[in-house]
Amino acid sequence: KTIPRLLRSLSDFLARGGDFVYVDTGSVDNTAQIARDAGCRVFEVGDRFRTVIDDETAKAINDKFVVQPDGPIIKEGDPFFSFQDARNYAKDLALNDFICTPDCDEAWTTLDIDKINGYINSGWEKLFVSFVFSHFPDGSPSVKFLADTRFYDRRKITWKGIIHETMQGEAKTTTIGEDVAYLE
Repeated sequence: KTIPRLLRSLSDFLARGGDFVYVDTGSVDNTAQIARDAGCRVFEVGDRFRTVIDDETAKAINDKFVVQPDGPIIKEGDPFFSFQDARNYAKDLALNDFICTPDCDEAWTTLDIDKINGYINSGWEKLFVSFVFSHFPDGSPSVKFLADTRFYDRRKITWKGIIHETMQGEAKTTTIGEDVAYLE
């Protein structure tokens, strides 16, 4: 339901021959085919980045994070998805060094490719953009912040940890205006 909106927001990028990598980690709703039909390079990896928690790992997590009298938060046999491995796999498939990583449930309200290329050509390696996480019923932003996980030089940044928006690495960083890029 959401990837067509993202693809529409990238129509200029795709029309210019932009490289769109879509890594499908097990969707069952035809998303991979929609991406493929739009000209994206699709990699269907299924459960490649899912593991099952063993007893020792579950115990270590519970020992560290559970506050008594609460019970365990994870147990042996629970599934675990490695966001860092999936994100690093996707970035390594890119044909360009400077990449953009929106999620498939997001869309660019503003995306000025020429201005973004200007930032890249000026030596910036990571760009902060305005990101609207959620909206009020009237459509206005309810949660909005600067996101640094959308434009970056993949040679400088590595995804780390279990949260899908945690990066590590040193890069020359700047904030770009909403007239250049605005993600919702």
